[in-house]
Amino acid sequence: MLHHVLSRTLSRDLEGPNLKTLVIALLCCLAVPLWAQTVEVKKTDVERLLLEWQANVPIRDELIALGFSGENLDLASAHIKNINSDPLIISHIADLVISAYQNPEQIVVQPDGFILPLVDQGMGHLTTTELVYFYKVEQAILNALPRRTCGRLVTGRLSAEHYNRSVATTAARLNTAALREYYRLQHKAARLGVSHSPVILTDQRRAQIEGNIRQGVETRLVGRKDEKKLKRGLNDPKSASISQACVLARLYIQEALSQTGNDLRDAMMFLSLP
Repeated sequence: MLHHVLSRTLSRDLEGPNLKTLVIALLCCLAVPLWAQTVEVKKTDVERLLLEWQANVPIRDELIALGFSGENLDLASAHIKNINSDPLIISHIADLVISAYQNPEQIVVQPDGFILPLVDQGMGHLTTTELVYFYKVEQAILNALPRRTCGRLVTGRLSAEHYNRSVATTAARLNTAALREYYRLQHKAARLGVSHSPVILTDQRRAQIEGNIRQGVETRLVGRKDEKKLKRGLNDPKSASISQACVLARLYIQEALSQTGNDLRDAMMFLSLP
C-alpha cells in the first residue's frame, strides 16, 4: 500500500535524532549532570536547541545532490526550514523531548522522525479536495519512477538511502506549482496533527473501501496480456514480481483516485494508513 511516497523524503525533518539522542544532547548542551534527572528543564531551552540543531543541517547541499535546482531548490529549502521552525511544531516536539527526559524508561525510537507522524495524524483533517491533490502528486512520482525502482519501493525492498535518492531525484523534476501546493498541504497536515487526533476508519469501512478498490483494479486488468499473472499478484502480493508489484500499485492508486463521494474521501484515508 502507498504511504506518503514523497513525504518521507521531502519533509527532511529532525529525522536523524530520535528522542534518546535529543535527551542526551539536552543534558550536554544545558550542562545538566547525567544523574540529575530531577533538574528542571525549561521548554524555551529545548526549543532553542531544536532550532540550532536544524540550522546546522546542510539541507540545501543535500537537495542539490539529489537533483534539485532553480525554483524547486529554493522551494524545497524554504519548506524544510519553515516546517522545522514552525512554532507550533517546535513546541510539540519540545514537549516530547521534555517528557522523555522526565520518563527515560518510556523513550521510544522515532524511525520516521518527528514531523512525518504529525503529517500522518493530520491527513484526515484535510479537505477531500486537498487529499486528492496530495495523492495525485504522489501518483505522479510513482508513475515517473523506473518500474523496477517503483516495484522495490512499494514492496519495501529499497534501502533508506536508495529510497530517498530515487524518489527525491524524481520529485526534483516536478512542476513547481504542484510541488508548492504539496508542501503547503504537508505543512498544514503537520500542524493539524499537533492539535487533532487521527481520523480512524472502522474495520468494516476499511474492508469495504479496500474491496471497492480491488474490484476496480480487477476490472482494469481485464483484457491485458498479463491479466492472469497480475490478478494472481493482486490476490497474493508475495507471488508478484517486482515489475508486477509496480503495475498493481499504480493501478491501485489510480482506482482509489477514481472513487466518488464519501468513497473517495475514505479511499484517500485508506491510502494514508501505514
